[in-house]
Amino acid sequence: MIGMNGNYTWLIWLVCFLMIIFIPVFEGELYASTVSLPYANGFESYALGPLSAGEWTVENGGAKVTNNPVMTGLGSKSCKLTNGVMPVVLTLNVNTSGGGYTNIWCRFYARPTGYDDAGGKPTNNADNVCVFYVTTGGVIKAYNGTTWWTNTIIKLDTNKWIGFAVHLNYKDSLWDLYVSTNQTFGENMQKVNTTPLQFSSGVGSTSLQKIRFSGEAVVDGLEVTRGFTTNNPSHTTLATKTRYANKYELVGVPLYKYSSPNDTLSGELGNAIKAGMNNGDYVKIFYTNGWNVYQLNAGVWTSVGGGTIPPSDLHLKPTSGVLYQRGSGTNWTAYYMYETMTGLNNPTIYGTDTSSMRGWNMCAWPYANRAVNGGSGLGFSSAAVGDRIYLYRNNQYLRLHWDGTQWRNGANVSSDTIYEGEGFWYFHKTSGTFQWNISGVE
Repeated sequence: MIGMNGNYTWLIWLVCFLMIIFIPVFEGELYASTVSLPYANGFESYALGPLSAGEWTVENGGAKVTNNPVMTGLGSKSCKLTNGVMPVVLTLNVNTSGGGYTNIWCRFYARPTGYDDAGGKPTNNADNVCVFYVTTGGVIKAYNGTTWWTNTIIKLDTNKWIGFAVHLNYKDSLWDLYVSTNQTFGENMQKVNTTPLQFSSGVGSTSLQKIRFSGEAVVDGLEVTRGFTTNNPSHTTLATKTRYANKYELVGVPLYKYSSPNDTLSGELGNAIKAGMNNGDYVKIFYTNGWNVYQLNAGVWTSVGGGTIPPSDLHLKPTSGVLYQRGSGTNWTAYYMYETMTGLNNPTIYGTDTSSMRGWNMCAWPYANRAVNGGSGLGFSSAAVGDRIYLYRNNQYLRLHWDGTQWRNGANVSSDTIYEGEGFWYFHKTSGTFQWNISGVE
């Protein structure tokens, strides 16, 4: 199939290190075991040496758990793939007996060996939903419908760890590819395709069945979880956040500029907020009527309590804070596709004479990380002396107050930073309202 003159000692087969999302399970094909989703594996639980876990199958070469090299932030082990006479193939087998997910995120980190396609591109098997590889020159190539697509924006250094994330949308037969190149676990990833890529033509599967790595590489930190959002070309940045079990978290809504009705919990924004959450979990939003509580039931946000605004009527913006409340269970990773925040509307900050709020406003920071006393400021140009910001850090609130010129942490000028997408409380200690000039501090 890809003999390349019979030399397989360094060539990477099909996905140069990378991933083939392999959909149909052939009739009669058997595995020792399969995994259910969501799934995460950094190879930490395996003994050093040949990979022998039942959910993995290895063909044509070797796969071994090693402690060198490893990706910083992902523990002390990784998996190294070595070619045999033919390129090695490592496959993770997924259990689809429960119906599977129709919207999938798959993220992993790898040090690939580039595939030399000077003699021709690899053959794409007819049963792959999506496939991509990296050339020896660091160029990403992916299968798009019926032909190979070449990325011309980003070139990768195959001597370094690369982060990859794939968003699979089975409903629309579309997928997107994201990468990160700074060798930092958890950093934001950038989309490499400007428009969604199409599933391979003729593949009719509706759920993920296999993930396959092929060719010499080192792989670490594989994670597969459920997604909820569509493939929007304007969403160019991928951020991941951990939603911790049995914990409250004050954060912002995902950074999208949705218009009505998609800016509600019943719209596309509500789908995005489901990421990392489970049935029975809550979100709580403080608004002009006080607290609004919503629970995820059978995949749908429902109102809790008689005074809560219906999910379809509460419109949220990138400056809206949200309190997430996970129940018991496992920590889950939430995948959020961001778009660049420009031209935002200025929200209202309410004072003490608004009876249901009494000066308390739940907010979120929509831009990149910024020092609270940075040159551009935070946009609270009409803040009153004594107004306060509460940042939730290390399970307690950090209180900053406005002295008329700058933000202070106690008696000292604050050197604190507010982070992208971070939720916080703003307390306006006087009556009346003012406009948060968020558009003026982009």
